[in-house]
Amino acid sequence: MYILLLEDNSTDADLTKRELISTIPNCTIDIAPTIKIGKEFIQKGNLYDIALLDMQLPDGIGLDLLTEIRQQELKTAIIMLTGSGNEEVAATALKMGANDYIVKKQDYISQLPSIIEFAISNFNQNLIEKTKTINVLYVEHNIHDIDLTKRHMHQYAPNLLINAVSTAEEALDKLNANKKFDVILMDYRLIGTNSMELIKIIRQKLKLITPIILVTGQGNEELVVQSLKLGASEYLTKSDSYLFRLPSLIISTVQKIELKKKQQALIDSEEKYRTLIENQGEGICIIDTNNIFVFTNPSAEKIFNVDSGKLIGQNLNSFIISKNNKSPFNNSAIDQLLCKKTTCEIEIKNNANQILTLLVTTTLQVNKSGESTGYFCIFRDITLRKNAEKELIIAKERAEESDRLKSAFLANMSHEIRTPMNGILGFIDLLNESNLDKEQIDSYSKIINKSGNRLLNTINNIIDISKIESGQISTTLSKTYLNTELDELFSFHFPDAKSNGITLYINPTLLEEEIIIYTDAHKLHGILTNLIKNAIKYTESGSIHFGYSIKNNFIEFFVKDTGIGIPENRIHAVFNRFEQADIEDSKALQGSGLGLTITKAYVEMLGGEIFVTSKEGEGSTFTFTLPLNTIEEENSEKTITPQPSNEFNFTNLNLLIVDDDDISSKLLETILEGCFKKIIILNNGQDAIDYCKNHSEIDLILMDIKMPVISGIDATREIRKFNKDVIIIAQTAYVLMGDKEKTIEAGCNDNISKPINKKLLLEIINSHTTKKHTLI
Repeated sequence: MYILLLEDNSTDADLTKRELISTIPNCTIDIAPTIKIGKEFIQKGNLYDIALLDMQLPDGIGLDLLTEIRQQELKTAIIMLTGSGNEEVAATALKMGANDYIVKKQDYISQLPSIIEFAISNFNQNLIEKTKTINVLYVEHNIHDIDLTKRHMHQYAPNLLINAVSTAEEALDKLNANKKFDVILMDYRLIGTNSMELIKIIRQKLKLITPIILVTGQGNEELVVQSLKLGASEYLTKSDSYLFRLPSLIISTVQKIELKKKQQALIDSEEKYRTLIENQGEGICIIDTNNIFVFTNPSAEKIFNVDSGKLIGQNLNSFIISKNNKSPFNNSAIDQLLCKKTTCEIEIKNNANQILTLLVTTTLQVNKSGESTGYFCIFRDITLRKNAEKELIIAKERAEESDRLKSAFLANMSHEIRTPMNGILGFIDLLNESNLDKEQIDSYSKIINKSGNRLLNTINNIIDISKIESGQISTTLSKTYLNTELDELFSFHFPDAKSNGITLYINPTLLEEEIIIYTDAHKLHGILTNLIKNAIKYTESGSIHFGYSIKNNFIEFFVKDTGIGIPENRIHAVFNRFEQADIEDSKALQGSGLGLTITKAYVEMLGGEIFVTSKEGEGSTFTFTLPLNTIEEENSEKTITPQPSNEFNFTNLNLLIVDDDDISSKLLETILEGCFKKIIILNNGQDAIDYCKNHSEIDLILMDIKMPVISGIDATREIRKFNKDVIIIAQTAYVLMGDKEKTIEAGCNDNISKPINKKLLLEIINSHTTKKHTLI
């Protein structure tokens, strides 16, 4: 494609050339800075597909070169470039033979390729359509003028087909008959309905937009003004040469109407896109080179929480808070020249103090000199998406951490179960050897007992944490003597501490009668026991102090040791479940990693808080508070006065043991051997029901709960239907909340949890048999 560019501004010329070369294949461009040079290019015989002509040149106007090209009848399309949007300038250019025009405004250079393509196509089409008929409705009462006009057009403009009528009424008949005319030519003097009335009917009643040219005589300026107001498109004064001007006027008038159609289409398009932008869900803005908003749509105002119209004039930087993010507004000069797009994320704080994450797409805007004038920006609020991504990452990390800790916990549980089981089973095998003396037997028995307690403690911890997490633990308040509780703890843990080279100190604050509180004594005992045992485990030498003090309406307990301490970066995690299994410390030899988790839960259940301070290598201090309750005693636990086991005597009673586990039955039979008149053993609930129906002499039943055929609870219900007096004590391995209530509801008098403690079992039996005998 060969292009002639008439442009005296070197920057515009260079930018235009670069744009066209980059977008139009095989493009050759001659640049003429003056009219003279442009004419020289034409005189050399250069054949151009299109000429781009600036309007204002140093030695004339672009219309001069337009005239030169059209006089030589060169097959060159022409586009006029003008800095003014004046419609008269455009109309003049089109009358003189221009195919199109473009106003030099922002981004006009980027629009040139498409406009050039259209202009060349239109020009080539016009060459073909020069023989195409233009239908003209000619309204003229003078027959001589009609004949003269027809003959002139036949000779000089054969493509203009004149369809003549002599009155307005005839013209309206043809227009009403749906005959299509490209233009209406009418004389100002008509018989009957005059030309002004005819124009009015055409425009207002028929609502036709067909261009109208009024032919007038000299001195009819007022008539011309009136006709133009009514809707005439153009006028022509009758003179000696008016017929020679008429063909070009008709063509230019049709072109002018086409131009108006294009302009209206452009207005409609702009309105459509404006509506689209204003209703767009994303924020759309134009920002100048100083980052000042110069245009915003409602969605942008909503994002920045600014009232309508008040975002314009504000600086974007005043909202941005993510200073470390890559700025979308620091592009290179090359990016500016090529208007490249940039997309990045920024964080802002809007006027509602909301922190938002925005995805920003910017396109740099440049003027005809290639200088940046600002940015076209699209802001998309992705805060919810970013927050969701962060939450997913956190959830993933938590899941991975939980999985890791659980795996470590299971490994630790394997150790905590296998180690005592190794001791139990190993020393039981040794006890079977016949050559053991009494001292060895006593030593082995103590080891088995210690290992069994360790195993039971591990199981209890697992059960306790399960009950805590499922909300199946309740509190029972009772009168608690703190000094007595601390003395018992001291006595219990003193031997263990001493054997490990540790001095144990107790620090009570008040006298016994001055410190009586209502709390859950069992849970308080568990809290202090866990903390003291933990201190002993992690202290190689030195001392452990424990005690309490009164602070306002709270009792503050403490356990302080001189042990290995806790690393600063691990203090936050000591109360997390399974966490001990994750601490790589050779001192963490035993334990499930649940003790401190259970301790914290108990403290909170009793209305207190727990804290820890520690320094690695120097020791730790655990402190917890409990309310100094002075409320009336509620739900006090019953107290069973212990008696020496040799004082229990039930030799006048018959006992029925119901348990499907032979070992458990054998253990009970051994424990109670000699205490009862008679002991009967059955292994399922149905046999127990049948036996009780036929043997009313049974005084006491030890009923296992989980059994085949019929469970212990169902068996109890059946027995109670025919025997209300027999004492039934449930024995169960269940320890969850509600188990005791279920057995009592079924008809049991009491219950005891496995593993069975001989002393406790005898005390429970004694309490019920004594009560029964008292009632009798």
